[in-house]
Amino acid sequence: MEHVLSSEMEVREAVAPGRLEGYAVRQVDLSRVSLASKELVNVTFTRVGLTRGRLCELTASELQLSECSMRSADFGHAYLRKCNFLNCEAIEAQCGGALFEDVRLFETVMSNAKFEDARLLRCNFQSTELYGASFRNALLSQCAFTDVKMGNASLSRADFRNAMMIDVDLRFANLHAANFAGAILVRVDLRGANLVRADLRGATLIACSHAPADFDGAAR
Repeated sequence: MEHVLSSEMEVREAVAPGRLEGYAVRQVDLSRVSLASKELVNVTFTRVGLTRGRLCELTASELQLSECSMRSADFGHAYLRKCNFLNCEAIEAQCGGALFEDVRLFETVMSNAKFEDARLLRCNFQSTELYGASFRNALLSQCAFTDVKMGNASLSRADFRNAMMIDVDLRFANLHAANFAGAILVRVDLRGANLVRADLRGATLIACSHAPADFDGAAR
């Protein structure tokens, strides 16, 4: 039987020992509850308020976040494994130094989010808004950025400076004015991507998939 938590006090008491497992948290504002350095296992958050939430150094596996408000939430140095973000709002989320492994983000708004110095392994950003997001100095391996609804992933003005990207799917992505200066791209699929005004100066491309026309309008 599923354990349901629906108040701030219930969540505080349940997470106090440092570990929360097998719970469903529904329609509660947790913006004043610190989840920093906690461990969450097989937990579902539905319509939970985490605006400016303190989740730094969180360890989570099989965490499901659905329709949650996470504007400016701090995931700094968190470790998320096999987690799902579904229809969440995470504008300006702070994910610096975090490790995301096998994480799926679907129809989540992450404009101006910070993934600087983060490691993203086998992550799928599907129909996720990433306008102005920063991946500076990050490692992205076997990640995909897709948008089945709009036809192109939204990464306009994203910052990939000095990032390492390996086996990343950016087909048809909107990379208008994105900055790849100093980045290393290995086997990255850029076919059909919009790179108008993108900055590729100083970037190293190794065995990447693209057509000459894909770089029209880009600075190289």
